[in-house]
Amino acid sequence: MATYTRHPAESEARRPAQPRTAITRRQLEALQLAANGNTNAAIGHAMGITANTVAQLLEKTYRKLGANDRTHAASIAIRLGLIPLQAIALPDSFVTARAQGLL
Repeated sequence: MATYTRHPAESEARRPAQPRTAITRRQLEALQLAANGNTNAAIGHAMGITANTVAQLLEKTYRKLGANDRTHAASIAIRLGLIPLQAIALPDSFVTARAQGLL
């Protein structure tokens, strides 16, 4: 009877990415706010920092996660459990449509 051994590249492709170095609490806070659709200016206002500082925080976070942009970084963070799904707010229009049975 033949046995099948999975090629290492196949198993690697199925594993979620792991952060290359630890993500700081501030980086995670900024990423969670970004994942909720906030601009850098809005994130900065919420965190008490400038939009430029937010951009720098997020860029460092992208590198640590191996992400290409904020959407990719948010997806990776959710997949890794760094941002729980419950932390992502649904737009009011979606909530209303769902309550009315439209979705």
